[in-house]
Amino acid sequence: MPRTRKLLAALFALLGALITWWPTPPGTEVAVTTRALPPGIPLTEADVETRHVPPGLSPADAATKSTAIGRTLTSRAGPGEYLTTTRLTPPNPTRTSVAVRLQDKAITTLLKPGDKVNVVTPEATILAEDATVVAIKDDDTLAILSTTKQTATTLAAQSLTTPLALTLN
Repeated sequence: MPRTRKLLAALFALLGALITWWPTPPGTEVAVTTRALPPGIPLTEADVETRHVPPGLSPADAATKSTAIGRTLTSRAGPGEYLTTTRLTPPNPTRTSVAVRLQDKAITTLLKPGDKVNVVTPEATILAEDATVVAIKDDDTLAILSTTKQTATTLAAQSLTTPLALTLN
């Protein structure tokens, strides 16, 4: 009986060594999402992971982790979805995201990520045109918008003192 255990232990040790040194099958490294993601937010290291995929299962335009980081999704992505170059926008150093406090939270029932909106003050001054909705937060009172860096600065400063209104484009 002890001899059988020793033989089995040696066999399992050999099997473990073989698995460790066995070459990786041919395939492709593909970037996938780690969680559900809205469009419009630049992807970070935490949003993307790499998976080894057999060649026949990899999309022709599959993105790698290094090409996905910093780019934004053009549409929503669920957890574990392959990222492809056609679903990613090129990095845009002139745009950023900004949080805007909303005057009327009822508008949020009409909004979804990717919608284009204008941002207006209570005095009817247009602060931003064609901003992209990235997300709605804080019990529907805060909109995260993607816009130019200069406009984002104006929106952030104005939103500190006055809730703003959105109009749909």
